[in-house]
Amino acid sequence: MQKCDECTLCCKLLEIPETESKPNEWCKHCDNGCSIYQDRPDGCREFECAWLQMDNVGIEMRPDKCGVIFEKFADTVIMGVTDGYVSYRVQGQIEAFKRENISVVMMDHSKKKKDYFFANGHNKEYVEKEINDSTFLH
Repeated sequence: MQKCDECTLCCKLLEIPETESKPNEWCKHCDNGCSIYQDRPDGCREFECAWLQMDNVGIEMRPDKCGVIFEKFADTVIMGVTDGYVSYRVQGQIEAFKRENISVVMMDHSKKKKDYFFANGHNKEYVEKEINDSTFLH
């Protein structure tokens, strides 16, 4: 299993109500790691990005290296959260997900928009339903 190590991108890109963290702003507790790690709230404690869950993905896809946090919302839907540029490696990963019949929703906080990359047979309604019905939600 992978480890976060120096990666703290979730402390910037995700909204964590318990810490009053807003998307695309660094959490006030993140300073070279989490200053409240032992007492961090459940929203932080329970979150596990897709990179941590995958065994055969290289370090270059760790969120702080590729600039995207992928999160599994269903067996056929993954969301990627970014604050800007999507690299060719991330584009390649999106294509790999699609080949595995997994649709990807990319949320760009800097532009406040979503881009959809559908696997064969999927559409926006299907993907949104899978996200809303998700048992993978943290």
